[in-house]
Amino acid sequence: MVNTEGMNIDEGIAPTYELDKNDFFDVQKVTELIKNHYAQ
Repeated sequence: MVNTEGMNIDEGIAPTYELDKNDFFDVQKVTELIKNHYAQ
């Protein structure tokens, strides 16, 4: 599998944001990450 830039991504990609497993269901934290990402 390759991405739109032709790079092989079969083994995964580096995350843009890292979340602790306890933050997966922290709606407020996830919402803030999304808002900050799209505000750029």
